[in-house]
Amino acid sequence: MLSEQVLEELARAAPLQQALVTTAWPNLGVESRLQVIHAIQRAYPHTTPDWLMQLCTDDPAPIVRYWAARHYSFAAGVDRVFDGPLAAFSRPAPEHEKALRAKTAADECDLVRACTEEDPWASESDQIRWVFARNHGTAHFITGLSKAFEAGMGDEQMSQCLRELLQKPAVQEDLRFKGMYNEGDTAYYEGEIVKDGWALARKAGPSTQWLLAAVLPTSRGLARITAADLATMPAEVLQALAWRSDKTPEITAALEIVLNKAQDYDPKVIESISRALEQTLEGDANVDRAKVALDRGQQTLEQVLALQHQLAAVAEQLHTMTQSLQARKGWFS
Repeated sequence: MLSEQVLEELARAAPLQQALVTTAWPNLGVESRLQVIHAIQRAYPHTTPDWLMQLCTDDPAPIVRYWAARHYSFAAGVDRVFDGPLAAFSRPAPEHEKALRAKTAADECDLVRACTEEDPWASESDQIRWVFARNHGTAHFITGLSKAFEAGMGDEQMSQCLRELLQKPAVQEDLRFKGMYNEGDTAYYEGEIVKDGWALARKAGPSTQWLLAAVLPTSRGLARITAADLATMPAEVLQALAWRSDKTPEITAALEIVLNKAQDYDPKVIESISRALEQTLEGDANVDRAKVALDRGQQTLEQVLALQHQLAAVAEQLHTMTQSLQARKGWFS
C-alpha cells in the first residue's frame, strides 16, 4: 500500500504523471494499483484516461481491470455520443478506443464486461444493472430506471438497483444539495431529473415508491413539486413522506392536505401517516402538533395512541431506514 505522499506524487495531474505511473506500475501490488487508478480518476474527474486504461487492460488482476473500466468512456459503435442537457453531439471514435472496447467486452471477468454494456436496462443480468448504478450518476440512472419500468422490470429488481445507487456517498450528498445553479441549462436539466424521479414514484411498485419518496427533493433547479401534486401520490409515497425527518415545506403542506381531507383517503393510509407523525413530530418544527391532532379527529387520535406502544419497534426500524437513505451533491457523480 502506498503512503499518502508517494500516491500524491504519482497521481498528480501534471505532464509527468503518465511516465511516473508507467514506470512504477510493474513494481506495484494490486492494492497499490487500485490506489493509483482511483486517485487519477478523482482528478479528471471520474474518468480513466486512455493511457491508463491501456495499461490496465492487460493486468492479470480482474479487479484492476474493472477499476479502470468502470470509469472509462467507451466509444459506442462508430461514433462516441455525448448527451447534453439540451442536445446530443458525437465525434468519430478513434481506432484505439474501438480496440479498447472490443478487448474489454471480451474480458473473462463478467464485472469487467459489464462496464461496456451500452444498454444495461435491456440486459437480463441484475449484476450488469448494479454495475451501472454504482458507476454512473443519478441523471442517467433515473432516466434508465424509468425506461426499465416501461419495459416491464419488476419492483424487486428496480428497488435493488435503486439501493445500489443510494448507497453512494456522492449521491447522498447530491440529495442534500439546496443551492442555486449559475447556468440556466443546468438548472433546467436538474429540474427535469427531479420531475422524472417523482413521475416514477407515482407509478412504480411499492418498494421503489418508498425508496424514491424517502430521498427525492421537492425542488431542484427550475422544478418544484407542489404540495397538491404530492397529496395525490399513491399510499406508499404518502407514508414514506410522513417518515421523512427532512420534511420540506411542500411535504409538510401535502401531509396537512391529506389529513384535512382524510375522508378522501384509505383509513389505513391516514392511520399510518398519523403514526409516523407521532413518532417524528417531536423533532419536526415544520408540523403543528395541535393542528395535526385536530385534523385527524379525536377518535382517530386516541386509537393511534393506543396502538403506538405496540408499533414503536417497527416504526423505529422504518425511521432508521429513511435516515440512512438521505443525502446530496450533484446528479453527475
